[in-house]
Amino acid sequence: RHKPKPKYDNRNEYYFPELNSKIKITLDSRSGTLTDCHVSEWAFIKDFRDMLRATIPAAEQADITVETTANGMNEFKDFWDNDDRFEKMFFPRFDQEEYQEQAPKWYVVMDELKYLQERYNLTDNQLYRYETRYKADKDGTLQEYPSEPIDAFISSGRPFYDLQAIRD
Repeated sequence: RHKPKPKYDNRNEYYFPELNSKIKITLDSRSGTLTDCHVSEWAFIKDFRDMLRATIPAAEQADITVETTANGMNEFKDFWDNDDRFEKMFFPRFDQEEYQEQAPKWYVVMDELKYLQERYNLTDNQLYRYETRYKADKDGTLQEYPSEPIDAFISSGRPFYDLQAIRD
């Protein structure tokens, strides 16, 4: 497979003359026509609404991909809940094979997590590893290994309220 060579590159841009194409790394794009746009860690971009207002018009015809971890109950949470221009995809931790561990024969899921087993038809192996971490660091586990989008939002950032009370 042929790998095109950039004619010039700098910290923020690569130009490929063979393809008449550029790859730009920027915080927003106010002009030109984008064909593909990837926004990384959107929930952590200060004033992301301003970035959105600037970039979306330039990316009207583009394939736009946004990936981020949650960052608390902030304006990104409002965007997640209310903006229907994007298809929202959440990847729960239990979909990952490496987040399972052989549960001992005596294992019974703790009452606080039974709703997950019932709602998602999870195996003991999927819950055992999670529960072990959950008991050791509940808030950190909810943040780093969310099962549902709300887990990611309520446990990230700087929560002010009791997270279990919010979840309940």
